[in-house]
Amino acid sequence: MNAVCVAVVDSGIHVKHPHIRSVLHGICIDSRGRETPDWNDRLGHGTAVAAAIQDCEPSAELLAVRVFERALTASVASLVRAIEWSVLHGADLINLSLGVSDPKHSAVMREVVRDTAKAGSIIVAAGREADVDWLPGSLEGVVRVELDWGIPRGQF
Repeated sequence: MNAVCVAVVDSGIHVKHPHIRSVLHGICIDSRGRETPDWNDRLGHGTAVAAAIQDCEPSAELLAVRVFERALTASVASLVRAIEWSVLHGADLINLSLGVSDPKHSAVMREVVRDTAKAGSIIVAAGREADVDWLPGSLEGVVRVELDWGIPRGQF
């Protein structure tokens, strides 16, 4: 059985962090959707997400897709390109601990979700929080993740 390949679309991954076992490959996608080779995490969020994934599934193979550069904000163009890059590089799961709140981006998000599903990849994303329906997490075809403090760690 092959290990699951998880693309972590976030602030990158710091590969020398003691909780990170390995990263297959990585890329930075800037605010205009352009690729650059520097995917090292300078904010820490992506590394924490990657560590949590490898804690729950030690055999998971990771792809680092940095869309957050100097702050935890990214453009829709970079998010869409990050999802497309993840699919092209064999991600089984695409983890988005983020989302877009403006409904004017619904059409482009629906399109990327549809194309991702056709390619056989699954997007896991933030769904609804504080009365905000995050995109693409609130769309059909995405595994929606929501915070529930009443569920013990390791259960869902």
